[in-house]
Amino acid sequence: LPISYDSIYYSETQRVSSSLLLTNLYVMYEFSQREKVGFYVKAGVNENFLPGNSTVTSDYSETSYLHYLGYAPTPDTSTQGSVPLIHLSKHAACFNVSAGIGFNRNRIELTYCTPMQLSESSSDLSFILRSFGLSYSYTFLK
Repeated sequence: LPISYDSIYYSETQRVSSSLLLTNLYVMYEFSQREKVGFYVKAGVNENFLPGNSTVTSDYSETSYLHYLGYAPTPDTSTQGSVPLIHLSKHAACFNVSAGIGFNRNRIELTYCTPMQLSESSSDLSFILRSFGLSYSYTFLK
């Protein structure tokens, strides 16, 4: 009797098909406004809109190989497909806080946004967007 065994190669990738419109309303307080270098803090709320049908989808493929001792592996079965995992809600909100430094027309800012739930409430799985960032801006018109 020939000795044989199976091996399975499985691959899965999640992708998000969506676009996101970010709106930001905040209050800003500047320290030492008359100095050349000024410090400031901001606090606000982000309202985010996801147009259309936004989903998180799993793309998968699986191939099974049959191995006989002394012979090259031969493909046995193969399966592939896409499954929508999470349907995203049309809008979501979060709070944000920022601190920065400004000099002349330049600003450098550190921002933290609280986590926001983007998946619909009827979904068993959750999709949460978190953000923390450093940004630079330059003002052309003053």
